Amino acid sequence: MWNFVAFCVPVGVVLLMMLLSSVSFLERAAQRVSTAKISLGSVAIRFVSLVLILVGCAFAFETHKLVRMNHYRAEHREEMSVEQEDRWKAELWRHHRNW
Repeated sequence: MWNFVAFCVPVGVVLLMMLLSSVSFLERAAQRVSTAKISLGSVAIRFVSLVLILVGCAFAFETHKLVRMNHYRAEHREEMSVEQEDRWKAELWRHHRNW
């Protein structure tokens, strides 16, 4: 749990700062649209950075799910049958293959 928190807090702070800078950029861009001084390249760069932020958030969520699955398995290993262990491995492999 603490390893996950130690990893996610700095990453979350950086992502939040990037998101806030993108939002402030979009506000400034909306003000500039009326004067037509906005460049298409800067909008594209900000849009790509926003998409990358969203992909990073999705990756962090999936990583968190895998960490929870691993902790659950470690806590309940003695209680698991062979079939449950095989199902858990298949689920873990499915998540790993999707990313």
